[in-house]
Amino acid sequence: MGFLEFLKEKNFIHPLSPNEIRQLRETVQTVNCSSCGASIDLQANSSCPYCHSPIAILDLKQQQQILAQLKEAAQPKPENPTLPMKPALAKQQMSALFPEHDTQWWEDARSGDLVQAGLNAVARWFSNLVS
Repeated sequence: MGFLEFLKEKNFIHPLSPNEIRQLRETVQTVNCSSCGASIDLQANSSCPYCHSPIAILDLKQQQQILAQLKEAAQPKPENPTLPMKPALAKQQMSALFPEHDTQWWEDARSGDLVQAGLNAVARWFSNLVS
């Protein structure tokens, strides 16, 4: 991929709209084609008469927007003061759901069928919620 195609892909260079071409015609007579380098008479053409590429312009607003996004992304984010407590809270919630004195799990797991042991544990958990 050439550099010009890269700039077009990232929206740094974009084809001019008819309104932008009209405004350009008021101030500039000719421009050079960004693809082949030929001179384009804006009074007669709105694209390159040789390679038929549309007139494109370097969009400075796009560059400013990208720089603003990069500056915003580089700013340090405030830390959540409750973040260190979340793992402890999750452990406490799981301990409440699956009590440590559930010896039936070990009995089921000794049979070798861990899937069945897990299903039995979930069934016991549901029955504890209902009762």
